[in-house]
Amino acid sequence: MLILQMKLICLLLFTLNIIQGNKIIRNMDIPSCRNCIYYKQFKYDDYSAKLSKCERFGVNDIITNKIQYDYADLCRNDESKCGKDAKYFEEDKNVKLKIFGDFIIKTSYYVSSRIIFIALLSLVFFIFLQ
Repeated sequence: MLILQMKLICLLLFTLNIIQGNKIIRNMDIPSCRNCIYYKQFKYDDYSAKLSKCERFGVNDIITNKIQYDYADLCRNDESKCGKDAKYFEEDKNVKLKIFGDFIIKTSYYVSSRIIFIALLSLVFFIFLQ
């Protein structure tokens, strides 16, 4: 009987949160990998963790002396590494600047390629008109 009452109370509280518009989002108080100094994104504009690496964990190849870093999402799922609670998280103070720089690089590529295309097109018309 007590368990049934507890379940009803939980259900009531849950429905009240939904009715009042309160969001129930898990892991809001846990830091994100993308804000960590060890997080290295896969591409300059990709901040998803699927192919991004964590420079805190890896293995050094004794032949080539190159470090193979572990994937960030695997480090967060492994409690012996960073884990769900982000044990080794160190905040990157420049993450917003990095994201802005990546945006500039991405957009400048498109702008410069369009300028080159227009210049080449102008050159072709110039040659054709002579």
